Amino acid sequence: MSRQNETRGEFFDILTDRVEQVRKDLKLNRRAFCELIRFDYGRYHHITGERNSKPTADLLGAVARFTNVNESWLLKGVGPRYREEGKKGGMHDEYVLIPLFSVHGGAGDGRLVSGEEVEDLLAFKRSWIAQELRTNPENLALIHVQGESMVPTLSPGDVILLQLDEKGQGGDGIYVLRMGEALLIKRLQFLPDGEVNVTSDNASYQPFRVSLHAQGDEFGIVGRVVWGGRRF
Repeated sequence: MSRQNETRGEFFDILTDRVEQVRKDLKLNRRAFCELIRFDYGRYHHITGERNSKPTADLLGAVARFTNVNESWLLKGVGPRYREEGKKGGMHDEYVLIPLFSVHGGAGDGRLVSGEEVEDLLAFKRSWIAQELRTNPENLALIHVQGESMVPTLSPGDVILLQLDEKGQGGDGIYVLRMGEALLIKRLQFLPDGEVNVTSDNASYQPFRVSLHAQGDEFGIVGRVVWGGRRF
């Protein structure tokens, strides 16, 4: 490789590293970052995964458009990283993007977890998360509802917000359980002896009981349902 080509390759690597730095600042994985900047994940994975791979103009433009990055820094390394000091990206100063995973919690007999790919991102106000949920946005995730056992509270197709760090310490409520490879959405009542009553809001489904001492590979509390959204 000639010195000129080597220099061009190093320059491309620097541009790619800057794009990756923006992604890491926003604390997003590559797929979620591509959702944010409306860029094809496969192309992004190729560009950032191979050294001397040229970051395309549309990638750089997407990063500049959908984040608060300073274009002079992104292209030339000149000036502060972001247009406003301390603000990492566009809507991220007031809102946070919560990942919607392509898994389904079964409000019924359950649905096998087929993967954990991020299929979308939904925006929530940081102030609402801090004041109402009192948790870190990184402890939140969204999944779909499958089945009818929690009707009328939750219906098939609803999207629910899970607080993943809440495993029952906050008391009775609606939770997502892991039973083997299935996710179940149920109402839990915590008993003094370490037992948990598991019930459905749909009276057609029979309640059952599990022990918190049994948490392991076959059973566990994933998180508490703290919000639900649906299409009318």
